[in-house]
Amino acid sequence: YGAPLRRSEGGQWSRLRRCTQDSGAVAASEVTADADEVYESNRHLAQDNSAQALSPSEVSELKGRCSGEAVVEALANNSATFASKTKFAQEKYLKKKQQKHVQQVTLLRPTVMELCETYMKQSRNKVCGLRFDYLSSVLCQADVRAGGRYLVLDSACGLVVGAMAQQMAGLGQVF
Repeated sequence: YGAPLRRSEGGQWSRLRRCTQDSGAVAASEVTADADEVYESNRHLAQDNSAQALSPSEVSELKGRCSGEAVVEALANNSATFASKTKFAQEKYLKKKQQKHVQQVTLLRPTVMELCETYMKQSRNKVCGLRFDYLSSVLCQADVRAGGRYLVLDSACGLVVGAMAQQMAGLGQVF
């Protein structure tokens, strides 16, 4: 859990490697050193989308053929004003285009609250309309705690039993 996945050219999802703390510190020091030397601005650049040579149909065609990184690179290469922008503006442009064109997801460990909300949005009938606040009230009223023995009749896709098991932290019994 917590690993970012990025979609590649063939439609396959691949796991990204995280950067180490040392390389991040070096990159931050390089940015501050470069930021002291920059005295230019982007005031002369027009914001009317006329600088991009690629049409929206060509961009969607590229998205179908290439990976997101290749699309971002093509957009930067076909922009008439990209080279004349400041370094900060170039990084900002690339980051904005990556957010738009690179498909990336991060897997998170599901919690009882997230499962409850997901079930309520997708199929309310499967969990008998059991909201998270009501589930927490049921656990409180049943006095669920570690070391206890409980008999449960659960018709909400195992949500009540799962919440009880999490509450008991592996100590106790559920029947």
